[in-house]
Amino acid sequence: MKPVSLARFLDENGDLTRVAYVDCLAEAVLVDRRQQSPAEQRFLARWCRERVTAWVAGRRNWDEGIGLPENPQFVTALLWQAECLEDPILTRRFKEHLPEELRHKYARRRSVGDDAVAARPEPVAVGR
Repeated sequence: MKPVSLARFLDENGDLTRVAYVDCLAEAVLVDRRQQSPAEQRFLARWCRERVTAWVAGRRNWDEGIGLPENPQFVTALLWQAECLEDPILTRRFKEHLPEELRHKYARRRSVGDDAVAARPEPVAVGR
């Protein structure tokens, strides 16, 4: 069974409080994404979509032996992550529908494991 798209879910229901893996998804979409280049985001979106397609088709080793959870809720989270990586407007909609505590939790974090608000260091060009 193919998971429902995030846009459709938000249009029809939008209650992310009952969604499994929403915390992990919020971190991936709102924190990790800030650290990824556009090329990395495209690669990850493609990788997530390939895993979803393989799972829906019932392929063995759909997760390439990584050991991902084998359940529809996790596969849905992978699809939604891909969709958010591909569509900044959908990402904004996802953020708006997050439970308030998750919105606040990830609004100020700059990187995984960073609970403090710290300025990201800018790269420094070194001349010869």
